[in-house]
Amino acid sequence: LGIKIPELLRDRLADGNLVDLAGVIERKLNQKGSIQLILAVTRADIVLEQTMSEDDMKRVEIRNRKTELGFKNVDLILESRLMADERPQIALVFAETSITDADFNAGKEAAESKIDFDEFRINFANPDDVVTNLKALDEDEYDAIALIRGGGSGIEHLDDVDVLETVCNMSIPVICAVGHVEE
Repeated sequence: LGIKIPELLRDRLADGNLVDLAGVIERKLNQKGSIQLILAVTRADIVLEQTMSEDDMKRVEIRNRKTELGFKNVDLILESRLMADERPQIALVFAETSITDADFNAGKEAAESKIDFDEFRINFANPDDVVTNLKALDEDEYDAIALIRGGGSGIEHLDDVDVLETVCNMSIPVICAVGHVEE
């Protein structure tokens, strides 16, 4: 859904504000047969100013930057190695005290016939430790780095601005398996 905001209304908007928009939905048929929906805004009311913290705004900026840079296609990277009869190298990063690896091992055992895994344990509750370890792993020859953690308390540390910035700047693609099975 695209949003088209007239300049007069756009000038009143600021980053981090919660805004109520009203307008008319327009549709545009693209040459490839898809339909793009556009909200042509006729009214913009500020409901609440600065609903986002500075860290929240940094998180959005980091995620947008990563989207602009493009995501690495991990499937393609691994498939290319396998088709060349090479064994992909994947770093598995578990939380120090996690028992998540017990759940994870069932799937990993099937893949071990074709893929090499190195396991690491780090303190996910300490963002500085996560950053230091990820930067060190990014210097190695891995095809991918997998962050594996169950859910529960402390999971918010993975959303730390420094952790996100580090992941965004890594040359090796990062795969995340975070949360409980039922989540």
